[in-house]
Amino acid sequence: MPAARSTRRLRSVAALAVAGVALSGCGLLDLAPDAGAAGGAAVPPVQAAPPSSMTMPRPSAEPSGTAREGWKTYTDPAGALSFDLPADWTVQQQPEPTQPSDGGIHLDIRDGEGRAAAQLHTRLILEDVHCTPGNVTDYVVLASEPLDVASAEGTGNIEPRFVFRMLRGYKFFASMGITNKVGSVDNKACAIQNVVAGPDSVGLYSFSDTPVHGLPSADEPAGELKNYNSVQEALEYLETDRFAQLREMITSLRIAEQAAAISSQRERS
Repeated sequence: MPAARSTRRLRSVAALAVAGVALSGCGLLDLAPDAGAAGGAAVPPVQAAPPSSMTMPRPSAEPSGTAREGWKTYTDPAGALSFDLPADWTVQQQPEPTQPSDGGIHLDIRDGEGRAAAQLHTRLILEDVHCTPGNVTDYVVLASEPLDVASAEGTGNIEPRFVFRMLRGYKFFASMGITNKVGSVDNKACAIQNVVAGPDSVGLYSFSDTPVHGLPSADEPAGELKNYNSVQEALEYLETDRFAQLREMITSLRIAEQAAAISSQRERS
């Protein structure tokens, strides 16, 4: 990888509710009082983890549209956004959007073998997440790093980050993506939303492997949602080429500066 590409510290968290690094601040989650108890299948135990941090290559955030060797750059037809991806991966518009939106962009990204890798959505219209003590579970942040990507200020919004997070059910169910929303309250959550509140040009957008998810029950399929038997198993995934490729692609997202500037001018007027 070219030397001009900087490196960033990627922190891995392997403890629940104690050493967990949760995204904190005003709540995306509305934790309402509820006397009910959570039910379901037995949950997996938390196991020991490797060292708490690792250094990984950080793709360039410069909006040059020039991908490194072996990679290419995708730009949507309207020029609202672009990102880099491996040369043999493909980007296709979704025939029917899989997420509700107000006329946004909806893309499927597949790897060289045709497997689903990620989704990109803009102008999303998502319902607020309302959690209660009876439907929350342990929330684990496996990796988190700041990301320089277009975002809007507002109540409940934080600095955008790339994150890899899990919810604890009968297995650990995980997803990765970018967000500027608070993910948990006291390391507890009932759902994960990999979304960013952005400028008017893109609105609420998502670049992730799974935009929104909760915990599937033991008798329903997990679909393409990543799942692990332990925290240790999930942490091992961080060291794979697959994770490195997805992380580099997702963190390369660039929202057109002109569109972001126009949105900023509107907010000030």
